[in-house]
Amino acid sequence: MTQGDPGSSMYIVIDGRGRIFKGNRDLAEHGARAVFGELAALDPEPRAASVQALEDCTLLRLGGESFYDLESGNKQMTLGIARVLCGYPRQNLAHAKS
Repeated sequence: MTQGDPGSSMYIVIDGRGRIFKGNRDLAEHGARAVFGELAALDPEPRAASVQALEDCTLLRLGGESFYDLESGNKQMTLGIARVLCGYPRQNLAHAKS
């Protein structure tokens, strides 16, 4: 996944590790059970960052329509995604104060 590419899917890391980065700046490392690309599944826009595998990974890909179908029947999943998305501005504010 490369920054600027069109996106419409999210990914769940089953196993392995990946690096999320923007230009030369590392944003995060994700391992098993982590989610990335969730914004693209909700709102298909160009990717905001790039992802690179740091080791062999197994990923579950959920396209936009599959994601909506799964979410519509699962209140817990919807709440979990809302929590993840709400965490982004909180993290940005915490970094801005540092």
